[in-house]
Amino acid sequence: MDKKLENELFNTYPILFKNAVKPKSERSNFPDPISLYGIQCGDGWYSIIKQYADLIEKTVNSHPKRPNVHATQVKQKWGNLRIYTDKSPEIVYGATLMIQNISEYICESCGECDFNSDRENKVNKGLCSECSPPTNY
Repeated sequence: MDKKLENELFNTYPILFKNAVKPKSERSNFPDPISLYGIQCGDGWYSIIKQYADLIEKTVNSHPKRPNVHATQVKQKWGNLRIYTDKSPEIVYGATLMIQNISEYICESCGECDFNSDRENKVNKGLCSECSPPTNY
């Protein structure tokens, strides 16, 4: 993801992305992938990551126990958006599954909906018909 968009998410949602902006001196010997690699997907998923982060932060802020939910990794895997967190109350788990399923129909590159996409061809990237390279077989 573009660093400008990534930083906007990190700054707007400091609870969820706390691990992403930790100074090196505060990281453990085994830092989370998000602190090393940032958000590992295309810019097309920016808006759904933003909606997810907004939901998680509002949920955490309104929860009586205020659980600490921090993203440990955000990436594309098998054509879907995957968001991993260190602690997951049920609502976080549900929102994570929802965003993963929604991302199947959103192009990772341009952000357009592509309900006619062929799931078989989305093994390596979540791209729409326009953004995916032609197949020669």
